[in-house]
Amino acid sequence: MIRSINFRGTEEAPHGSPVLRDFVLDDTYDVQLVEGPVESGKTTAAMAKLYKIMCKMPRCNDGIRRSRFLVVRPTYGELLETVVTDWVGKPNGAPGWFPEEQYGPFKWSEPYKHEMKFLDVESEVLFMAFSGISEKVLSRLRSTFFTAAWVNEGQYCPLRLWTEIIDRTGRFPRKVDCPKYDRRKRAFLDNNAPPVHAHWIRYMRGDIPLPADMADDVKMAYAKPDNWKFYRQPAAVLEIKNPQTGELGVLNEETGKVEKYRLNPVAENLQFMGKGAYLTAIAGKPRDQIDRDFRNISRPPRSGTPRYPMFDRDVHVAKEALTPNPSRPIILGMDFGLTPGVVFEQVIDGRWYTYKEHVAENEGAEELAISIKQILAEHFPFYREAGLTAWGDPQGGWRHGNSSKATNTSFVILRAQGIPVRGPAKKDKPELRMNIGRKILRTGYNNGPKVIIDPGCVRLIEALDGGATMATSITDGGVSVKEA
Repeated sequence: MIRSINFRGTEEAPHGSPVLRDFVLDDTYDVQLVEGPVESGKTTAAMAKLYKIMCKMPRCNDGIRRSRFLVVRPTYGELLETVVTDWVGKPNGAPGWFPEEQYGPFKWSEPYKHEMKFLDVESEVLFMAFSGISEKVLSRLRSTFFTAAWVNEGQYCPLRLWTEIIDRTGRFPRKVDCPKYDRRKRAFLDNNAPPVHAHWIRYMRGDIPLPADMADDVKMAYAKPDNWKFYRQPAAVLEIKNPQTGELGVLNEETGKVEKYRLNPVAENLQFMGKGAYLTAIAGKPRDQIDRDFRNISRPPRSGTPRYPMFDRDVHVAKEALTPNPSRPIILGMDFGLTPGVVFEQVIDGRWYTYKEHVAENEGAEELAISIKQILAEHFPFYREAGLTAWGDPQGGWRHGNSSKATNTSFVILRAQGIPVRGPAKKDKPELRMNIGRKILRTGYNNGPKVIIDPGCVRLIEALDGGATMATSITDGGVSVKEA
């Protein structure tokens, strides 16, 4: 039985799958990553790529094309129900791409293994589960030798695990047994949109800049190597928004609430999925899941009621890095929770521009003041002439430790370091502040949004985009929402 994969498209779906075609045929880059919607054909393409490699291996001294491959998912249950089923099929069930009776016996105990023999090819495909990185995982990996590796659902794979997997490739067969084998370290990974905005895939692909406060040695780890290639499929569905009437009564079709979705005509795999499958698949799913699984947009899973439901990344996040106005004062906004954070902003023509963020991990008030001054000197040196104001939440006025004196609060310490921070009025109400923020986010669309955030402020964006939630409780009186 001969089976084939058609990436060219059909009369009903002429676009085909050009991204997957290029991914499979690419022999230039050693490490390749492909991102796309669910059911977009990534798994099948990855299997085709692995099959192509084993068939193109140089012959060993005895004339056999030998290879050994690693296939990874977080758990064996996921491997069995997804990748293994597609690869070899199910016992007494529908065959996969490489059925046992045609390609050789499959070992159904963990770790799963397929010993393949066909024509002049002998290949061993090992299916192993790794859910994280630990000394146990490292020791297990470092005793293995592979030709190439494939990580399925790579959005859940830590960068350290991915690089360790890459390092185990290019080691089989031995040079002495196969002199023509170039021993390239080859690996490929397929993924849906990562569940968090600040994900290593997005950093390395260049979607978002690295945080200003990230350590230099960590930044080096996120530098994309020259022999890596990122592929990205088109979204499966597109949003249709209800046009909003703005402050001047002008309709804006690019903003407003999402009313429904339509099929993206250039979505891949439609020649096999059918044009109605994606629209059926999104039914009953929340917007954050649709964005991640069908639109290649990273959004955190939402649990609870979003504090700022009117926030829209397409509207409120700048497409490129923002440049501050050297003639306007800098405004610092500080949160003194368990992990203190600072944003660096300006108000220009009634709009709030957020340029930088700093999250103080393992920093006391003194270290926080030093970090703030370093960022000001590097990115906003004009603040001495233009002016500087700073506001902090009430926790900044709380005393530290068991001292009864008010001389060791964060406010006092920061002021002593030259940061003129002030707290809210005594009659301040957190709910009032939140409602003001909501109003600012909600208004100003047609003349441009009143809030514009630099794409490098990844943690602020994630908080506004559903990360900051309110608790929902159900009582006899109905459903109520309050601060979490």
